Amino acid sequence: MKRFFTLLAMVLITIGTASAQKKEVARLSSELARLQANELSLQRQIDSLNNTTSSLLIMIEDQAETIEKQVITIRNHQQMIEQLCAIAGTYTMLLNSYNENSLQLADLNTRLDELFLAYENLAAHIGIELAEPAEPAQGEEAAVSEEVAAAEEAAVAEEVAATEEVAVAEEVAVAEEAVATEEVAVAEEVAAAEEVTTCFTVAEPVAEEAVATEEAAVAEEVAAAEEVTTCFTVAEPVAEEAVATEEAAVAEEVTTCFTVAEPAAEEAVATEVVAVAEEAYEVIGEECCGLIVVKAEDLYGYINAAGEYVISPSYDLALDFNNNYAPVKRYDRWGIINAEGVETIACEYDDIHHFSGEIWRVKKDSYYGLVSAVDGSIIQPLEYTKINPLKYERSVMRINNKFGFFNDRGIAVIEAKYDYASPFDEDGTALVESDSATYYIYKDGTFAGEATN
Repeated sequence: MKRFFTLLAMVLITIGTASAQKKEVARLSSELARLQANELSLQRQIDSLNNTTSSLLIMIEDQAETIEKQVITIRNHQQMIEQLCAIAGTYTMLLNSYNENSLQLADLNTRLDELFLAYENLAAHIGIELAEPAEPAQGEEAAVSEEVAAAEEAAVAEEVAATEEVAVAEEVAVAEEAVATEEVAVAEEVAAAEEVTTCFTVAEPVAEEAVATEEAAVAEEVAAAEEVTTCFTVAEPVAEEAVATEEAAVAEEVTTCFTVAEPAAEEAVATEVVAVAEEAYEVIGEECCGLIVVKAEDLYGYINAAGEYVISPSYDLALDFNNNYAPVKRYDRWGIINAEGVETIACEYDDIHHFSGEIWRVKKDSYYGLVSAVDGSIIQPLEYTKINPLKYERSVMRINNKFGFFNDRGIAVIEAKYDYASPFDEDGTALVESDSATYYIYKDGTFAGEATN
C-alpha cells in the first residue's frame, strides 16, 4: 500500500512537471513569435530607410550638379564684374588722357600760331627798314643837298646796319627759341601719341623724323635770314619770298608730321589689338579628349595642348568634354558639341546631363527625354516627368504617374506600370509597389520576393 501511494505521488509530480513545462513551452513560443514580429517590423523599417536613402542620394547627385553649374555661373558673374570695373578704370584713364592730349594739342597750336606771328613780324620788320629810300636833291642846292644827303644817308645806313644787326640777332634768338619750342611741342606730341596708342615703337621714328624736319626747316630759315642781312639793300623781294616759303615749309612739315604719325599709330593700335586677341584667354577646365575649356571676352571656347583655338569662343558657358562630347550653353539654353565643334544637339534645352555612352538626358519645360549626341536623334521624347541617373544599368523613369525602368541604351525594359519604384540595389533587385502590394523585382522585371515592410 505504501508503495502504491509512492507511485501515485510520483505520477502526480510528473504530471505537474509536464504541465509546467508545457506552459513554459507555450510562453517561449509566444515570446519567439513576438520577437519574429519585431524582427519583421525592423526589417521593414530598414528597407524603408534604404529606399529613402537611395532617393536622397539621387536627389543629392542632381542637386550637386545643379549647384556646380550655379557656382560656375556665379564665378562667371564675378569675373564679368571685375572686367567691367577694369574697363571702367581703363575708360577713365583714356578719358583723362584724351583731355590731357586735347590741352597739349591746343598748346601746340598756340605755339605754332606764335611762331607764324614771329615770322610775320620778322618779314614786316625787314620790309619797313628797307622801304625808306632817300629822295634826290633838286635845283641849285643839289650839290650841297647831295653832300648833306650823302652824310645823312651814311649815318642812316650805319644806323640801319646797326638796327639790322640787332634785328638779325633778335631773329636768331627767336629762331632758336622757336626750335626749342618746336622740339618741346613735338616731344609732347610724341608723348601724347605714346599714351593714346601705347605703341611708341612705331610712332617714335615718325616723331624723330618730324623733329629733324622741323630743325632743318628752322636752320634754313636762319640761313635765309642771314642771307637777307648780308644783302638787305638789294634782296627785299627775295627775303619776303624766303619768309613766305619758310612759313609754308613749316606748315607743310607739321601737317606731314600729323599725317604720317596718324596712320602709323592706327596701324600700331590694330597690331596691338590683333596680338591681344590672339593671346588673351583664361584657362577654365582641364584637358579632356585633347581639348581645354578657355574663356575670352566673356565667351567660352576650346584650345588644344599647343594653345591653339580648335573651337572659337562663342558660348556663354562650356564644360569639359565627356566621351568626345561636351555640354555648351548659349542664350541660356544647353546643347552638345563634338570635338570638331559641331553642335550635334541644338542649344534649346533648359538642362542637360550625361546619361550613358553617347546618350544625354535633356530637360525642357519640366519634361525629360533622352537624345543621342551622335546625330541629335531622339531616343526618348520629352514626355517623362522623371528620368533618374543610371544606377546598376537601370534608370527609374515616370510617365503618366507610373514608374518603370530604362536600360543603359535608353530602352524601356520594364514598362511604366508601378505606383512607386526605387532604384536597383547592388544585389540586382528594386522595390516596387503596385495596387497596394509591395515586393521586389529583378532587372528583367520578374518577381524577386515579397517585401518585408
